[in-house]
Amino acid sequence: YGSINQITLISSEDLVNWTDHGEIQVAGPQGVAPFTNNSWAPGMAKKTVDGVDKYFLYYANGGGSSNVITGASPLGPWTSERDSTLIDGRTPGAEAVAWKFDPAPLVTDDGAYLYFGGGPASTSMPAAERFNNPKNIRVIELGDDMVSTQGTAAVVDAPVAFEAAQVFERDGKYWVYVSGPNPPYDRKTLGVAVADSPEGPFTAQPTAMITNGEAVTSGQAIDPAAFRDPETGKYWLLWGNGGPSDGPVMAELDDDMTSIKQDTLRRIPGLTDFREGLFLNYREGVYHLTYSIDDTGSESYRVGYATSDSID
Repeated sequence: YGSINQITLISSEDLVNWTDHGEIQVAGPQGVAPFTNNSWAPGMAKKTVDGVDKYFLYYANGGGSSNVITGASPLGPWTSERDSTLIDGRTPGAEAVAWKFDPAPLVTDDGAYLYFGGGPASTSMPAAERFNNPKNIRVIELGDDMVSTQGTAAVVDAPVAFEAAQVFERDGKYWVYVSGPNPPYDRKTLGVAVADSPEGPFTAQPTAMITNGEAVTSGQAIDPAAFRDPETGKYWLLWGNGGPSDGPVMAELDDDMTSIKQDTLRRIPGLTDFREGLFLNYREGVYHLTYSIDDTGSESYRVGYATSDSID
């Protein structure tokens, strides 16, 4: 992990045929932002700033901070408008967050926000609270320039939150899905928190949303990914890791978005060498699913790809 300082960029006009554009040298002595050492877990956003379309690539600088670089297009050229990290121990409201990583930008009609954080909760917290409501995920408003923050980071009170938070908007409400270890179950589970605005306050659901004890289970309940099907208007949740016998799982979300319709629970078949990190897109009648292959510490860690004409 300590040597990761580049981000690979590929593009496609049809999400089937891809062009490899090589690596963006984000961090390190020769990087766009040489004051950072690593470039993990990227997230991108587009926004018009002063009449100019810009692209903002957020990334984790290890576990201790997160940063952003700016591009004139997804292909760059990339520049740094900062000379220090965007999120770190100096960020108001984020001082107690163990890992200030996994930045996830959200642009709305009313503003832009960055969700980040994870890791173990403070050991000063009661044991049950430490896992059920660790209070280690944050959201902070971004400045109009998208490379600064405004105000104080707010707590996203998501249960069993450890890493890889995903924010999802529906009809003016916001859900943050998370995964993390859950000692009473002795395994990882999925949790969710709900708010009426991007900055919260978020209300944690009192129990795990997915315990990995359902009728269909995965190797681990991790990496939740919510998706709205444009064909039907239904909302789905995908998650999991593992192999052919205990791999990824999906289910339709109930209207409250905090529970699933148990009779729709199913394993996702047909993925070659699946490991983790599902992400689903839709374009022109085709569903496009990407995922990770092999272990994160392996030199063969790579991206897998599958398509379908139906979400079923």
